[in-house]
Amino acid sequence: YGIDAHSANVTLTLPDAATVAGRIYKIATNVDPGSNYVKVTATGGDKLGGAGGATTLMTTSGAAGISLISDGTLYLIDGSYGSWS
Repeated sequence: YGIDAHSANVTLTLPDAATVAGRIYKIATNVDPGSNYVKVTATGGDKLGGAGGATTLMTTSGAAGISLISDGTLYLIDGSYGSWS
C-alpha cells in the first residue's frame, strides 16, 4: 500500500490477523515531516511486532516503509525503513 500523508494524517487499520494468516502487508509512506503522520493499527488484541509488540505503529518520517506478516495470531515485522514508534 502506498500512503500519501502530505495533506492530512492517515490511519491504516489491518484486519484481524486470524483471518489473513500468511498474508504480507507492505506499506510505503510519503509524509510531510513535522506536520502529519501515518499510523498502522492492529484490530482487536492483535499485536504488531510479535507478542510483546504494540497495537499501533506510527511514523512522521518523510519516507518510511514497513512489511508485516500475519502468523494467524499477530503480525510479525519482516523489515522496515525510516522511523516507526
